[in-house]
Amino acid sequence: VGTMNAVIATVNTLRSWGTSYQVLPERVAPISALRNRNAILFGAPVDSDAITKALEKTPLTVDYEPSVREFVVRDRSSGQILAPRKDANGQFLDVYGLITVMFTRESDHGRLGTVVFSGITSTGTHGAAEFFSSPRSMRELLDRFQKQGQRGFPQAYQVVVRCTFSNLLLLTYEYHSHRVLEAAASPFHK
Repeated sequence: VGTMNAVIATVNTLRSWGTSYQVLPERVAPISALRNRNAILFGAPVDSDAITKALEKTPLTVDYEPSVREFVVRDRSSGQILAPRKDANGQFLDVYGLITVMFTRESDHGRLGTVVFSGITSTGTHGAAEFFSSPRSMRELLDRFQKQGQRGFPQAYQVVVRCTFSNLLLLTYEYHSHRVLEAAASPFHK
């Protein structure tokens, strides 16, 4: 449910901008179909070859952590993890979403890039897409980048979003942290 809600939030945003789009399942749009196209991917590396490929060289990823027996947001550079929080009955209280943005080059049709909405459970994916679709959240993120000396949005970055939910439905999402990526070229745009 969360992944479909993420797609809906993104489609509504694209429609409001007057942008054309196609929604395709990965089985009919393999990695080779993404070459030299703008793409928005939804899901986790465990379920998607395209997302695995897109996140293979980024510092943050969604990965299974045996020590907590859960999927986590893993920082490959420091080894730190963000694990979901659970109540006494083992039900999730909050999870994390991960947004990865990689714009790589200009083409005859404008900038080419890849955006990945991923997360711990589909609720994390939904929270990531809602954050990215929110003008208020993106203005606040832009302010954070400007305070770090960035002019506008960087070419490549990752944002972690903390999400609360109930009955598998997203309740809230909020900024947790971000990373500016130095040279994270989308593997689909060489």
